Amino acid sequence: MLGNEELLRADDVLSLSDVTYRQLDYWARSGVVPPYHGARGSGTQRRWALEQVRVVRLVAALSRLGAEGARLRRAAREATALTEEDWTGLAVIDADGRLSVTGDVPYGTEGYLVDLSACRAAASTELPVSVPA
Repeated sequence: MLGNEELLRADDVLSLSDVTYRQLDYWARSGVVPPYHGARGSGTQRRWALEQVRVVRLVAALSRLGAEGARLRRAAREATALTEEDWTGLAVIDADGRLSVTGDVPYGTEGYLVDLSACRAAASTELPVSVPA
């Protein structure tokens, strides 16, 4: 278990992920990106592990494209299981929020194409047959 000195406060997560406090608070409360250590009453703070910042950035990119609710929760949950190597590649997030790390995207796939290394996403109804690695 990580100690509090190794965890990031909300303002640190905000500066690393380019989201607003309101977004982070909503995602934490709704379980999209729960904090590693939750606040317990007055005077305590929620804290996130550094690895969670990538997931926050992914959720932010998908949210900007219009993804919401169950799709965000599932994509965030699946992103926490990615390996370090996976985070250097591309992924497709389908209509149900399933995340598939891939270099080849089947023609006609609907969903979001995500550059995990930068946590940037693009919406498409027809993704290219292959994506350069």
